Amino acid sequence: FAKPGTHRHLRGVVGTGWPDLFVAKDGRVILIEVKSPKGRVMPEQQAMHEELRAHDVTVIIARCVEDVLAQTTD
Repeated sequence: FAKPGTHRHLRGVVGTGWPDLFVAKDGRVILIEVKSPKGRVMPEQQAMHEELRAHDVTVIIARCVEDVLAQTTD
């Protein structure tokens, strides 16, 4: 187990492929996978995202702030 506060610390708790950020807004849960402009979603991440979406959880792949805003602005 890694030191608290590091990304690896939660890996064993939430599972492989869990998105990087957890946001709660107006009673809605949004999970955000942060990627660089050329970053790719790994198969484990894709499987986790599909499972989360099957339970009506919003999962966003974000390469910039505008990606998040475009998918969360009502």
